[in-house]
Amino acid sequence: MATRNRKTAADPGTTATFDVISNLSLDNEDYAPGDTVELTEAQALEIGPQVVQPAKTAKAAE
Repeated sequence: MATRNRKTAADPGTTATFDVISNLSLDNEDYAPGDTVELTEAQALEIGPQVVQPAKTAKAAE
């Protein structure tokens, strides 16, 4: 019998900042479009690109 390894919000890992582009509820917190959230890459993949995307850098402000 095969099992799948699934990462959860409690798994340690390197995080990055993601822009929220659709309503998101994560770890008992609600995020609205325009907010940012710290996620691991695995979490972001599980949530999906229609909800979160890598944060835009501040290069445009320079």
